[in-house]
Amino acid sequence: MPGVTDPPQVERVPDDDETPRRSVLSHRRESGRATAALVLGVAGLFLLPLVCSVMAIRVGGQALREIEAHPDLGGAERARAGRALGWIGIVAWLAAVVLAIVILAS
Repeated sequence: MPGVTDPPQVERVPDDDETPRRSVLSHRRESGRATAALVLGVAGLFLLPLVCSVMAIRVGGQALREIEAHPDLGGAERARAGRALGWIGIVAWLAAVVLAIVILAS
């Protein structure tokens, strides 16, 4: 198609010890679900704790399965971070509820 270009090819450059590594300027496809999990995890800490945190855990799991099925995708770190933030958000929300119950009961 006119106007559409292929992403840059990954260039492997040998080190002194001959281990290949990716060029700094290489381009790799990232999972959109991984980014969504990270955004939801952060939102779960500040905006809608329970809803966004649960969604971050769910979408992060979907992203990790997608990345595992398609090794050319990147973003596993984002998916894991989103899931971790989701769990932190849930624990913080539960702690706040328990603290509120304790304060109101006394």
